[in-house]
Amino acid sequence: GKVDRACSVCLGKMVIPGVNDVFSMFPGLKDSWDFEVNTHVDPEHTWGRSVVVVGWVCEEGHRWESQLLDRGRGFGCPVCSGSVPDVGVNDLTTLRPKLAEQWHPTRNGSLRASEVKPGSSRVVWWLNRDCGHEWESQIRYRTTDVCMVCSGMVCLEGVNDIASVYPEVAALSL
Repeated sequence: GKVDRACSVCLGKMVIPGVNDVFSMFPGLKDSWDFEVNTHVDPEHTWGRSVVVVGWVCEEGHRWESQLLDRGRGFGCPVCSGSVPDVGVNDLTTLRPKLAEQWHPTRNGSLRASEVKPGSSRVVWWLNRDCGHEWESQIRYRTTDVCMVCSGMVCLEGVNDIASVYPEVAALSL
């Protein structure tokens, strides 16, 4: 209903079971509440729009953590919604194994190809082991497994830049 900005119950400063607790405000959340993990939070005495982070489990068995506030806003399982990959189902390694072979082994830190989706806008490092070229690009721009430097889609200084390919043209601009 309507929020009274002067009301301690509406603002969550006072929690009344059956009125503004988690399951009273959002009864549908009880099905995904992870009772095994959330031993530190009593949903009956926690405001439904709290920023406290709790554990959830969806019908498919995916587990994740998020704020109560976000769940109340309708945000659900990040795997089922497609916002994070489901390893072995929709990750880069599973869907594009040839492309995943070009994942740079060291320059992406601890991030692995199995932890991203093929359509991600994340910028990562790639390595073509055949020619040795390394480059950065968004994952979603990798539509083929050809080397983006050799194919001319990425410019690499000393390899396919104008000064390397056409030194006489580059000299004119000086």
